[in-house]
Amino acid sequence: MFLKEPSRQIPGFYYDKEKKRYFKILPGHIAESSWITTETIKEKETEEKRRNLMKQQNPPKVCFKWKIFVSCDILHQCRRESGITSIYKVFYRMQSSSHECYPESVYEPSTELQIAGINPVIQFVELDMSMSKVMVVLGSEQVSRIILGSISKDHGAKKELLLQEWQDVYIRNSTSSQISSAKLINIEQQDSSLPGNLYVLFSWTGDYSNAVQLVKCPSEKDPVSYVGYRFESPGEVISSCSWSSNPRFPAHLCIGFSKEAEIIEILSNSRQRLDTEKKEVLSQVFAKEQPVIYLGLKQGCISSYDLRAPHQPVYAMTHKSPVDKNMTILHGGCVCSLRLLKDENYLLAGSSDGTIKLWDLRQRAVLKEMYGHCNEYKFLPVNVDSSETVVYSVGQDHHTRLWSLQDSSHLKTIPAPVLGTSKTSAVFSMNWGGSGLPGTMIGAENKLFWYPF
Repeated sequence: MFLKEPSRQIPGFYYDKEKKRYFKILPGHIAESSWITTETIKEKETEEKRRNLMKQQNPPKVCFKWKIFVSCDILHQCRRESGITSIYKVFYRMQSSSHECYPESVYEPSTELQIAGINPVIQFVELDMSMSKVMVVLGSEQVSRIILGSISKDHGAKKELLLQEWQDVYIRNSTSSQISSAKLINIEQQDSSLPGNLYVLFSWTGDYSNAVQLVKCPSEKDPVSYVGYRFESPGEVISSCSWSSNPRFPAHLCIGFSKEAEIIEILSNSRQRLDTEKKEVLSQVFAKEQPVIYLGLKQGCISSYDLRAPHQPVYAMTHKSPVDKNMTILHGGCVCSLRLLKDENYLLAGSSDGTIKLWDLRQRAVLKEMYGHCNEYKFLPVNVDSSETVVYSVGQDHHTRLWSLQDSSHLKTIPAPVLGTSKTSAVFSMNWGGSGLPGTMIGAENKLFWYPF
């Protein structure tokens, strides 16, 4: 008897919805695997309920490989989520993300500009504003070098990038000093109709020499790179440096030291001292619309200075407690990274204790905090992509983590592509090569690993 739906319950018979027919129920003690019994009916109903519950909660299958590199993230998030199924929810959010956990492509830029007998390690990776150039800083015991490559989309593959036309920007042969920071900047021409020139602002530290240099990158019209400015500090260690893109204060450079900071106007070489109360300046950023610079200090403060009268700070923020009588807010840990958003009322700050916070500068209050960053003592940068959609950082464990800037939720953890690497750097963009291709580029050892969306 075949029925679409059971018209009635027949004593001694069982209606199977899949086969759409009735079966006679046999005693359980004589049941075989293919026979329908009361016990098998109950087991089937229980399994059906379990599957429906699994579909509602969407828990994935827990694989051993995920236990290795996301265990600390899971434990951290489960502290803030109740219930046994929170572990499955965290696994599902991380595995269901569209970002791949294995590299799509691997590039080795140093092979095109190989120096015999030297195996450099990638120290920094950074994109320019047009997303068409990538800067890579390579370092070894014998030499430090900065190279620049062009980015384009491989039209033969949907998620592939082409990194080519690598050029040397700067090479320093020294065993006593290493490049400690590097940043791509675009200096606009006086004639606004002309495209800006791409420069690299970097600092190096060593036993006998500390300096900041501004080097012009080679281009099609001018294929030669040259030093545009150089500042040396033989006696004091340089902790940080930044360049002003403010049109009201062009050609201004700020250099942070262990007890103070200086602003230098490089055309006239005039200098102004910033009083940091003998606190080391670990990070800094110029505002583009307002005549203001923000300094991140080792003691946990974020100080703001008016460039028109930079001798005393306008106010200071810290990471530890609510606002005190001096309008200071504590952040906790050494403030080792600062990023201003396009709306300069908001500042993203990262510290050496692993906290990442988004500040409202008008209220001097924390709006959002990103959890899961692994850092206990290192000075690790925190970045936001050009679309201000994703916050990302490489942790002390060399894993790259991504958060949503909108709701501060953790999006993805990408494990270190090379086990036992000493240095890892990452850059994320929603528009690689200007072609709308999103993904993350991670530098480890002497290779670049491409993880597309």
